[in-house]
Amino acid sequence: MSVLNFMKAAFSFQMVLSLFCWTANCQAPFSCEGQVFMVLNGSDELVELQINANQSVDNNTINDFPGVQIDALGFRSTDNFLYGLDPANHNLYKLDADGTLEDLGNPGLQGGLYYFAGDVTPDGHFLVAIGSAGGGGDLVLVKIDLEDPNYAAESFNFNSGTDISDIAFDPVTGNLYGYDTNDRSMVLINLTSGSVTSFQVTKPENEIMGIYFDAFGNMFAIGTTIFGVVAGLFTVDKSTGEETMRTTGPVINVADVASCPWGVEINIVADPEVTFPCSEITYTYNIANRSGETWTGIELEHELPQGFTILGISQNPFGGIVDTSTPPSIFRMKDMSITPGVKSFPIQVEVGDIAGDNYPSQAILKNLPESLGNTSLSDNPGSIFFNDPTSVKVNRIEEDSLFYNQLLCIGETMLLDVGNLGNNLLWNNGTTEPQLIVSEGGVYTLDAVSGCQTVFVSYDITYASCPFTIEMFHSLIPDSIFACNTLIYRFYIQNDTGIKREGFGFVDTLPEGFLFLDVVRNPFGGTVKTSFPSNGIYIKGMTMNPGIDSIDLLVEVGDVDPGVYKNRAEIIDLPLLLGPVRLSDDPQTFAFDSTALQVLGVGADSLYLEKVVCRENSILLDGRQYGNSYLWGDGSTEAQLVVVEPGEYTLTILDGCEPSYVFYTVTEGARVEVSIPQATIEIHQGESSVLSPLVLNQGGTPDFEWADPLGNSLSCLSCPSPVAMPLSSTIYSVIVSNEECVDSASVVLVVEESRRVYAPNVFSPNGDGINDYFYLQSPDNGEILSLTITDRWGSQLFHSASSFLNDAQSGWDGQSRGQNSDSGVFLWRAEMEFIDGKRELFFGEVAVLK
Repeated sequence: MSVLNFMKAAFSFQMVLSLFCWTANCQAPFSCEGQVFMVLNGSDELVELQINANQSVDNNTINDFPGVQIDALGFRSTDNFLYGLDPANHNLYKLDADGTLEDLGNPGLQGGLYYFAGDVTPDGHFLVAIGSAGGGGDLVLVKIDLEDPNYAAESFNFNSGTDISDIAFDPVTGNLYGYDTNDRSMVLINLTSGSVTSFQVTKPENEIMGIYFDAFGNMFAIGTTIFGVVAGLFTVDKSTGEETMRTTGPVINVADVASCPWGVEINIVADPEVTFPCSEITYTYNIANRSGETWTGIELEHELPQGFTILGISQNPFGGIVDTSTPPSIFRMKDMSITPGVKSFPIQVEVGDIAGDNYPSQAILKNLPESLGNTSLSDNPGSIFFNDPTSVKVNRIEEDSLFYNQLLCIGETMLLDVGNLGNNLLWNNGTTEPQLIVSEGGVYTLDAVSGCQTVFVSYDITYASCPFTIEMFHSLIPDSIFACNTLIYRFYIQNDTGIKREGFGFVDTLPEGFLFLDVVRNPFGGTVKTSFPSNGIYIKGMTMNPGIDSIDLLVEVGDVDPGVYKNRAEIIDLPLLLGPVRLSDDPQTFAFDSTALQVLGVGADSLYLEKVVCRENSILLDGRQYGNSYLWGDGSTEAQLVVVEPGEYTLTILDGCEPSYVFYTVTEGARVEVSIPQATIEIHQGESSVLSPLVLNQGGTPDFEWADPLGNSLSCLSCPSPVAMPLSSTIYSVIVSNEECVDSASVVLVVEESRRVYAPNVFSPNGDGINDYFYLQSPDNGEILSLTITDRWGSQLFHSASSFLNDAQSGWDGQSRGQNSDSGVFLWRAEMEFIDGKRELFFGEVAVLK
């Protein structure tokens, strides 16, 4: 029997089975509509891949199945169910549209292997899976007969040196593709010979978790990108294996992926995608039928955007009748016959005299069988969304004339692009191309005709030195000074126009109380205007050559108060095209701003300050902010004076216009002392200890500031006696202050991190209430992530995905599959996570006594 005839027969059987299941209580099949299914790692969820409104990878939960792990997932075309394997215990499962599981038992797969990659053959006959040694590479390729009531499995040697994480059949060619995590590349697998052909290596930043196809034979992959930071959805080139990222989203921990490409899908391509009012476009309908059946009586309906009119259809491989009774903006074809394969046909459409905008529209196929979803909405193949409208952008220029004035830098070229104005163009130099490259100034015009609009466009191009290529920077030497002293105002003038500039001027007005003394250096020439005030300068008729040079002005700071004094000079009389004025900029700041001078000194003749010194401590009296020349009352001339006793201290500042004085009154601060009686405290991980320091305070209410090196291990950082619960050994310190004086102390907490886990080596599950359960016990804080009991041959008798320490009811009651286990010795394995987040594995033996 051919594959096509087999799929026809299987589809008919599926319809009968669906009617039977409507009356009997059995699983409900999916409708095959191009869905992409994923099983998630850790959460044991079956989800459907989605792309949300933010163009981000997302998913919609169908159902979860706690305690059961599904991999080697494939969609069967003949009954519309998903099939998959538990990679550890090898049971075969059938999943329905509600996400419920039917356990079909163990098909007799080779023990000691894990089955992660799988898919169903295009004819629905076999579930093909690859068995690996759990990180040690692929060893066997297995075919499970889904038509056999016992689901017999046939294994073939597949020691290919690969570690394939997922496989998928191409619905067009039947070829089997996979992803090899060893070589990080897509592979092509020959089912007959078992040979593997590798493609190019995946990009370093990408990681592939699963692959799938759509009905058109397009290959996709789901995984992560940016080195695992976000999820990634990729298209894959089947000839090279190269992946191209389409979109991203929150990371999804994917265990396996399967799609249903065995239905009927339609997409629409608009050509061109961007057009103008009163123009013609073509919509091409591409219909893929992978169901293996010819469907008759199908209807296609496409309501075009308002202002679009159907002109005609040039070819039609589907037969059917075009409904001429519909409005001119609705295309409807009835009684179509859709045969297996991919076929296309175009329609011609006129875009009317409409406003500029995006115009989306979508077609629908009707009268499909229920197993294919009854209807199929068209998809835009150019977007990342599923079943989304196809858009046409209409550009419309509302103005009759457009005028542009632009500047072209000397030695450069400019691209004038008017492709958005229409497709019938004529420049004043006779060119009809949408882009024109100009290298000199002038007026360039064109007439743009498109459908029902005509636009006149004029570009006035000025050819000259570029603006903002003359700059001035203002520096101060020094940048801080005392009153009644002189400094240099240095202005760097940079000319990057490539042309000598003549006749410009320089103007600067100094702050009040400053005096211009002399021009120390001036390579730009010009004449200093003497009519300016004494705190200003104007140099006229200057010349700047290309490059950078500087002018230095000698300035005196008069008897002014301490503070910040800003200044900004100007270059004037520049050509209008360059902008007639340039302001100076401070090169020491990021912002474009004035240059600031810090005038130092004491704000008045005398300054009175109060300080506090604590017992057995010292303070530093610092006079640097007030001047450069100092004289303390004890004769010291240093900037700073160390004080250990209360008293009166005088500092004379000898800078500025006249001497000034700073009087310090130093008083003794209120005493505070802190100590912790125990220098070292020992606890076991998960236990806590109260830290209780002893405090002697002669001042106001004390403040406590605890240092927590581990973070979040103290109950409070400002309490007198916090509770410490560190997960590792650490040192805590506390600073106690009373607004005047401070003291500190520290304590060492030693944490014992050993694991105290007890597992009995024998129990008697006979229902007498004594030792009826095997469970793990510990005084430590921890969670049992998994507990597995196997016999000596590796057969699993018990598995718990989450249980608790010291809880008999969550342990093993000695039963397997509802039957009491025989007496004997069994193996147990547990993975535990402790309070510090670390996970550890524990192993052992336990004897069952009857």
